[in-house]
Amino acid sequence: MIEATAKRWEHGSLTPLVKAWSARWIENRKRVLIFANFDAAGSSFRWAEAINSHTEWAARHVTVRPHPYGYACDLTYGAPARIDERFHELAAEADVIQLKDEAGFLDGRNRAPTDLLSRHRKPLVHLQYGGIARQRQDDMDYRRHVLSHDAVVALTPDLCFPWLAGRVSFIPHAIDVATYAYGWHDSRIIGHSPSTRSRKGTLEFEKAVARIPAVEVDIIEGVNHAEVIKRKSRVGVFFDQAGRDSLADGRVIGWYGNSALEAAVLGIPTLAHVSVQAIEGAELGNNPIPRWMPIVDTGLTSEGIEVAIRYVLDMDEGDRRRLSELTRRWVEHFHGYGSIGRQLVGLYEGL
Repeated sequence: MIEATAKRWEHGSLTPLVKAWSARWIENRKRVLIFANFDAAGSSFRWAEAINSHTEWAARHVTVRPHPYGYACDLTYGAPARIDERFHELAAEADVIQLKDEAGFLDGRNRAPTDLLSRHRKPLVHLQYGGIARQRQDDMDYRRHVLSHDAVVALTPDLCFPWLAGRVSFIPHAIDVATYAYGWHDSRIIGHSPSTRSRKGTLEFEKAVARIPAVEVDIIEGVNHAEVIKRKSRVGVFFDQAGRDSLADGRVIGWYGNSALEAAVLGIPTLAHVSVQAIEGAELGNNPIPRWMPIVDTGLTSEGIEVAIRYVLDMDEGDRRRLSELTRRWVEHFHGYGSIGRQLVGLYEGL
């Protein structure tokens, strides 16, 4: 919890900023302000890192609510009421503003002024990233709200809905590959790190591994991010998710997220449910999934998860090593900062 009397930093932030980004912002003439009411799993912060480290643009990242798991942040305000004119001075300097807050400005749930960002009359990019988008995809008010923005980006391909055809770009999660050395160790330790068990398919996973002999299971939850990474690094196989979105009437997610990337970047064979809708959504979002994607599809049932785990464990050692190396290359190719930074800047320059 950030106290109201806490020290104010640059632009009125209640947390210390990323100093290198501040200098880059001053020096550059191409700027994007990324605004997130709450940056779940740090995904939009990583986009800002990708832009600042691999493109000619400068990015600043603003969150209203800090993350309880200690993910990195740039500027944080703690509550909408603490956003003052110093923030608006920053927003006025931006060329593009990207927001991660699916319906907060539509229904007021973020408790911020509805014109907080729009008053600056800059191109606005709307990010589709989670449960609210799935829940309200058929709501005409929500559709009008999304389409009122100058561009739409989907963080996962299942959120590229047909009514967004021609307007949406699928740009996946980013990870800084350079900070993670390849580090897979072959073992029968199966890892899983659920942020929300009901959404990740944890119960079905537990049923599946209970039927597989001679495995050790590590369910990583309730610990800080550094501990999560430490425990992931010792597993031989990682299961991410095969769940339904509890926020969206049980709609299937059908893709993988940051948790999977943190395993896959180490070369750990990674499992998740990859739905047909997600594959089709990537096409609609002008970013088709290459056929060599090594994420092993589990389906949605415990039987499907069991089959996928056994498929990896039953490989001969050389094939499992090749899957591991391919998994690392996939992250470098599809999720690395260079690739994601170029895609984002291409979108901004089109505006």
